[in-house]
Amino acid sequence: MGNNSTKLRYFLFLLLFNIFFIPSVTQAETNKTLNLSQNLKDILIKSNPILGKNITKATFTDIPILITFFASW
Repeated sequence: MGNNSTKLRYFLFLLLFNIFFIPSVTQAETNKTLNLSQNLKDILIKSNPILGKNITKATFTDIPILITFFASW
């Protein structure tokens, strides 16, 4: 009996999550964009990536860019 109760609670949680959280994410403002400054673009072009391709001016045209910075100190 407890197993069915747990499954029902899990199902209700997923149902409520999908009803309330997913629509709020999909209705978020999508017209806001972040732009890299020319100074930051120049720094990225001069850098040597640890993994992946070198960055050129063409890298910044027509595609989204994900920059990951990692440091451990």
